Amino acid sequence: MNSGNDKYIPSGLNPIDNLIGGWRRRIMTLLIGESGAGKSTLLMASAYYAVKNGVRVNYVDTEGNPVGDVMGRLPENVKKNLNVEHAVRGMESLEDAVKRLRNLPREVLEKSLIIVDSITYHYHALMRTAGIDAERDRLQSRLESIMYGLHRIAVENDVAVVASTWPTSAYDPEGDCVGGFAVKTYSRIQLRIYPSMLSNERIIEVVKHQDPRMYKCCGKITLDELMELVEMPRLENRGKTSYR
Repeated sequence: MNSGNDKYIPSGLNPIDNLIGGWRRRIMTLLIGESGAGKSTLLMASAYYAVKNGVRVNYVDTEGNPVGDVMGRLPENVKKNLNVEHAVRGMESLEDAVKRLRNLPREVLEKSLIIVDSITYHYHALMRTAGIDAERDRLQSRLESIMYGLHRIAVENDVAVVASTWPTSAYDPEGDCVGGFAVKTYSRIQLRIYPSMLSNERIIEVVKHQDPRMYKCCGKITLDELMELVEMPRLENRGKTSYR
């Protein structure tokens, strides 16, 4: 891993750290995957690892995932490095969370990690029910403002930003993702996560990178490895567990 490289925050996940060096500072990394692919589990595990290793983490949860339960296992002496924003009440709550992040002092934000899971959760629901083109345009504009706000935080404060979204189709791995132009433009690295033929294994594939040689490079991780990162028992020692 690149723990000594100041350009990156180690994710704690070998497939990511070995592939792309970790979470790159000053840019946004987009994690794309179907519901159930393991996006939230991966992001919570990476946040847990970062906090435990002294990195300040701002975690914005829009989906109502059990972030508090996972982070509750952290040692008390490092919990000061974690701030969780529960932006579950609609797109306004996500906009407010990003505004609060932008208003944090530079000494708090600098060299930190921001995770937004998922950046398009409310946008996706509202777009599906939007009745007219003007309403869809307003939603797209609001999403672009959120993305640009996070981009500015990253650039101005040497922050690594990681956000998740879904592909628009599970059957077109080369296709678009929810959020379209806004999320694709402001994210400089994009990773896709999807199940392999083995039910407990996930493939992490580079689908966009500043270095074109990275395109289509892959790594693998098991859900057991993610659970171990947050200090939970292996799957064979537990009952049925659902992963998102």
